[in-house]
Amino acid sequence: MDYKEKYTKQEVEELAGWFKEHEDELPQSMQIDEATFTPDLKNTVRILLEQGMMYVENPTFNGTIRMLQLVKSKLDNKK
Repeated sequence: MDYKEKYTKQEVEELAGWFKEHEDELPQSMQIDEATFTPDLKNTVRILLEQGMMYVENPTFNGTIRMLQLVKSKLDNKK
């Protein structure tokens, strides 16, 4: 999933489903990008998913969805 001007509710739900399936595989912490580190990845993902679902219609929150994509991509590349 690439960065877009607007995401659909279905796209966010698919992302949420992926994280639900891989919840047990999430590391405790993660350097998501050069500027973003989270010491509690599971909680961060939970909060980002809540925001993503709540504000999917508001493009101001596209960064939330993009951050989830970065986490997913990083985990996919470790496999």
